[in-house]
Amino acid sequence: DTPRLKCTTSVSINTAPDSCSAALRYQVPSFGTCATGFLPLPTLSLLALDSIQDVGTYGISFNGFGQSCDISVTISDNTPPTLTCPPSIPLSPAPGSCTLATPDISGLVSSSDACGIDPSLTLLSGVGATLSLGTFTVSLTLFDIHGNSASCQTDLVVTVGGSFICDSDGDGINDIVEGTDDPDGDLIPNFLDTDSDGDGINDVIEGTNDPDGDLIPNYLDLDS
Repeated sequence: DTPRLKCTTSVSINTAPDSCSAALRYQVPSFGTCATGFLPLPTLSLLALDSIQDVGTYGISFNGFGQSCDISVTISDNTPPTLTCPPSIPLSPAPGSCTLATPDISGLVSSSDACGIDPSLTLLSGVGATLSLGTFTVSLTLFDIHGNSASCQTDLVVTVGGSFICDSDGDGINDIVEGTDDPDGDLIPNFLDTDSDGDGINDVIEGTNDPDGDLIPNYLDLDS
Protein backbone atom coordinates (compact mmCIF):
# COMPACT_ATOMS: atom_id res chain seq x y z
CA ASP A 1 0.00 0.00 0.00
CA THR A 2 1.84 3.10 -1.27
CA PRO A 3 1.65 6.16 1.01
CA ARG A 4 -0.40 9.00 -0.46
CA LEU A 5 -1.30 12.60 0.30
CA LYS A 6 -4.87 13.70 1.00
CA CYS A 7 -5.13 17.41 0.10
CA THR A 8 -8.17 19.48 -0.86
CA THR A 9 -6.67 22.68 -2.24
CA SER A 10 -9.78 24.88 -2.66
CA VAL A 11 -12.65 25.49 -0.23
CA SER A 12 -15.62 27.90 -0.55
CA ILE A 13 -17.70 29.05 2.41
CA ASN A 14 -20.74 31.35 2.45
CA THR A 15 -21.51 33.63 5.36
CA ALA A 16 -24.84 33.37 7.16
CA PRO A 17 -27.43 35.99 6.06
CA ASP A 18 -26.97 38.01 9.26
CA SER A 19 -23.17 37.83 9.37
CA CYS A 20 -20.14 39.15 7.52
CA SER A 21 -17.83 36.39 8.76
CA ALA A 22 -17.72 32.61 8.96
CA ALA A 23 -15.78 29.79 10.56
CA LEU A 24 -12.63 28.82 8.65
CA ARG A 25 -13.35 25.18 7.89
CA TYR A 26 -11.30 22.83 5.77
CA GLN A 27 -9.98 19.28 5.79
CA VAL A 28 -6.51 19.16 7.29
CA PRO A 29 -4.16 17.48 4.78
CA SER A 30 -2.81 14.10 5.79
CA PHE A 31 -0.27 11.56 4.56
CA GLY A 32 -0.15 7.81 4.99
CA THR A 33 -1.85 4.60 3.98
CA CYS A 34 -5.10 2.88 4.79
CA ALA A 35 -3.17 0.16 6.54
CA THR A 36 -1.00 2.35 8.76
CA GLY A 37 -3.37 5.31 9.02
CA PHE A 38 -3.05 8.93 7.91
CA LEU A 39 -1.14 11.54 9.88
CA PRO A 40 -2.04 15.27 9.63
CA LEU A 41 0.52 17.55 8.06
CA PRO A 42 1.75 20.29 10.38
CA THR A 43 1.31 24.00 9.62
CA LEU A 44 2.86 27.22 10.88
CA SER A 45 -0.25 29.22 9.92
CA LEU A 46 -1.91 31.34 12.60
CA LEU A 47 -5.29 30.76 10.94
CA ALA A 48 -6.69 28.08 13.20
CA LEU A 49 -9.27 25.61 12.00
CA ASP A 50 -12.82 26.88 12.81
CA SER A 51 -11.53 30.34 13.68
CA ILE A 52 -13.96 33.12 12.74
CA GLN A 53 -12.75 35.17 9.77
CA ASP A 54 -14.17 38.03 7.71
CA VAL A 55 -15.11 37.79 4.03
CA GLY A 56 -11.97 37.19 1.99
CA THR A 57 -9.55 34.55 0.71
CA TYR A 58 -7.11 32.85 3.07
CA GLY A 59 -4.11 30.70 2.25
CA ILE A 60 -2.89 27.98 4.62
CA SER A 61 0.28 25.99 3.92
CA PHE A 62 1.06 22.55 5.31
CA ASN A 63 4.43 20.79 5.19
CA GLY A 64 5.65 17.50 6.60
CA PHE A 65 6.72 13.95 5.84
CA GLY A 66 8.35 15.31 2.68
CA GLN A 67 4.96 16.52 1.48
CA SER A 68 3.32 19.95 1.07
CA CYS A 69 -0.23 21.18 0.54
CA ASP A 70 -1.50 24.74 0.04
CA ILE A 71 -5.18 25.32 0.77
CA SER A 72 -7.11 28.38 -0.40
CA VAL A 73 -10.26 29.08 1.64
CA THR A 74 -12.67 31.70 0.27
CA ILE A 75 -15.36 33.17 2.53
CA SER A 76 -18.04 34.90 0.45
CA ASP A 77 -21.00 37.17 1.15
CA ASN A 78 -23.83 36.32 -1.24
CA THR A 79 -26.67 37.86 0.78
CA PRO A 80 -28.38 40.92 -0.75
CA PRO A 81 -29.19 43.93 1.43
CA THR A 82 -32.64 44.38 2.91
CA LEU A 83 -34.36 47.39 1.34
CA THR A 84 -37.78 48.92 1.88
CA CYS A 85 -39.13 51.96 0.00
CA PRO A 86 -41.99 54.10 1.31
CA PRO A 87 -45.14 53.98 -0.85
CA SER A 88 -44.55 57.56 -1.98
CA ILE A 89 -42.16 60.47 -1.44
CA PRO A 90 -43.56 64.02 -1.67
CA LEU A 91 -41.38 66.59 -3.44
CA SER A 92 -41.77 70.27 -4.29
CA PRO A 93 -39.79 72.52 -6.64
CA ALA A 94 -38.26 75.75 -5.38
CA PRO A 95 -40.75 78.64 -5.08
CA GLY A 96 -41.65 79.97 -8.52
CA SER A 97 -40.34 76.88 -10.32
CA CYS A 98 -42.19 74.01 -11.98
CA THR A 99 -39.34 71.49 -12.10
CA LEU A 100 -36.61 70.17 -9.85
CA ALA A 101 -33.50 68.04 -10.20
CA THR A 102 -34.15 64.37 -9.49
CA PRO A 103 -32.98 63.96 -5.88
CA ASP A 104 -30.98 61.23 -4.23
CA ILE A 105 -33.64 59.35 -2.27
CA SER A 106 -31.36 56.66 -0.84
CA GLY A 107 -31.49 58.39 2.54
CA LEU A 108 -35.30 58.22 2.55
CA VAL A 109 -35.52 54.42 2.39
CA SER A 110 -34.89 51.75 5.00
CA SER A 111 -31.86 49.58 4.25
CA SER A 112 -29.43 47.33 6.07
CA ASP A 113 -26.70 44.80 5.35
CA ALA A 114 -24.48 42.74 7.61
CA CYS A 115 -21.37 43.80 5.68
CA GLY A 116 -22.46 47.36 4.91
CA ILE A 117 -24.10 49.37 2.11
CA ASP A 118 -21.86 50.91 -0.55
CA PRO A 119 -22.97 54.58 -0.67
CA SER A 120 -21.16 55.16 -3.97
CA LEU A 121 -23.34 52.66 -5.85
CA THR A 122 -26.97 53.78 -6.05
CA LEU A 123 -29.14 53.46 -9.16
CA LEU A 124 -32.45 55.26 -9.68
CA SER A 125 -34.34 54.22 -12.80
CA GLY A 126 -37.64 55.31 -14.30
CA VAL A 127 -36.97 59.06 -14.49
CA GLY A 128 -34.53 61.48 -16.06
CA ALA A 129 -32.35 64.11 -14.44
CA THR A 130 -35.27 66.55 -14.04
CA LEU A 131 -38.76 66.07 -12.61
CA SER A 132 -41.83 68.05 -13.57
CA LEU A 133 -45.16 68.10 -11.76
CA GLY A 134 -46.87 64.74 -11.42
CA THR A 135 -46.34 61.25 -10.04
CA PHE A 136 -43.38 59.18 -11.19
CA THR A 137 -42.88 55.52 -10.30
CA VAL A 138 -39.18 54.84 -9.84
CA SER A 139 -37.02 51.88 -8.92
CA LEU A 140 -34.15 52.31 -6.46
CA THR A 141 -31.29 49.80 -6.42
CA LEU A 142 -28.70 49.70 -3.63
CA PHE A 143 -25.54 47.58 -3.46
CA ASP A 144 -23.61 46.25 -0.50
CA ILE A 145 -19.81 46.42 -0.31
CA HIS A 146 -19.52 43.00 -1.96
CA GLY A 147 -21.71 43.82 -4.98
CA ASN A 148 -24.96 42.17 -3.89
CA SER A 149 -28.00 44.29 -4.76
CA ALA A 150 -31.62 44.83 -3.81
CA SER A 151 -34.34 46.99 -5.39
CA CYS A 152 -37.65 48.53 -4.41
CA GLN A 153 -40.18 50.90 -6.01
CA THR A 154 -41.75 54.12 -4.85
CA ASP A 155 -43.73 57.04 -6.30
CA LEU A 156 -42.14 60.48 -6.47
CA VAL A 157 -45.03 62.92 -6.13
CA VAL A 158 -44.09 66.42 -7.30
CA THR A 159 -46.52 69.24 -6.45
CA VAL A 160 -46.44 73.01 -5.98
CA GLY A 161 -48.07 74.71 -3.03
CA GLY A 162 -50.32 77.72 -2.74
CA SER A 163 -51.92 79.33 -5.77
CA PHE A 164 -48.85 79.06 -8.01
CA ILE A 165 -49.73 77.51 -11.39
CA CYS A 166 -47.17 75.81 -13.59
CA ASP A 167 -47.56 76.24 -17.34
CA SER A 168 -44.23 75.14 -18.76
CA ASP A 169 -45.21 75.43 -22.44
CA GLY A 170 -47.18 78.68 -22.02
CA ASP A 171 -50.35 77.29 -23.58
CA GLY A 172 -52.58 78.44 -20.75
CA ILE A 173 -53.18 74.88 -19.47
CA ASN A 174 -51.83 73.85 -16.09
CA ASP A 175 -49.02 71.28 -16.24
CA ILE A 176 -50.91 69.11 -13.76
CA VAL A 177 -53.86 68.98 -16.17
CA GLU A 178 -51.70 68.21 -19.21
CA GLY A 179 -49.48 65.65 -17.52
CA THR A 180 -46.64 63.67 -19.08
CA ASP A 181 -48.56 61.61 -21.67
CA ASP A 182 -47.61 61.91 -25.34
CA PRO A 183 -50.75 61.11 -27.39
CA ASP A 184 -49.38 62.45 -30.67
CA GLY A 185 -46.17 60.44 -30.39
CA ASP A 186 -43.79 63.34 -31.00
CA LEU A 187 -41.71 62.44 -27.91
CA ILE A 188 -42.75 65.70 -26.25
CA PRO A 189 -44.85 65.27 -23.10
CA ASN A 190 -48.11 67.21 -23.06
CA PHE A 191 -46.96 69.71 -20.46
CA LEU A 192 -44.17 70.80 -22.84
CA ASP A 193 -46.07 70.32 -26.12
CA THR A 194 -47.87 73.36 -27.56
CA ASP A 195 -49.81 71.07 -29.92
CA SER A 196 -50.58 68.06 -27.75
CA ASP A 197 -52.82 66.25 -30.22
CA GLY A 198 -50.68 67.01 -33.27
CA ASP A 199 -53.55 68.48 -35.29
CA GLY A 200 -51.63 71.61 -36.27
CA ILE A 201 -53.66 73.86 -33.96
CA ASN A 202 -51.93 75.37 -30.95
CA ASP A 203 -53.22 74.24 -27.55
CA VAL A 204 -53.70 77.90 -26.64
CA ILE A 205 -56.34 78.18 -29.38
CA GLU A 206 -58.03 74.85 -28.69
CA GLY A 207 -58.15 75.15 -24.90
CA THR A 208 -59.78 72.70 -22.51
CA ASN A 209 -63.45 73.04 -23.53
CA ASP A 210 -65.36 70.00 -24.78
CA PRO A 211 -67.99 71.26 -27.27
CA ASP A 212 -68.77 67.82 -28.75
CA GLY A 213 -69.32 66.31 -25.30
CA ASP A 214 -67.03 63.31 -25.80
CA LEU A 215 -65.20 64.04 -22.52
CA ILE A 216 -62.00 64.80 -24.43
CA PRO A 217 -60.78 68.41 -24.09
CA ASN A 218 -60.21 70.27 -27.34
CA TYR A 219 -56.43 70.34 -27.03
CA LEU A 220 -56.44 66.51 -27.07
CA ASP A 221 -59.41 65.93 -29.35
CA LEU A 222 -58.71 65.35 -33.05
CA ASP A 223 -62.45 65.61 -33.78
CA SER A 224 -63.41 68.50 -31.55
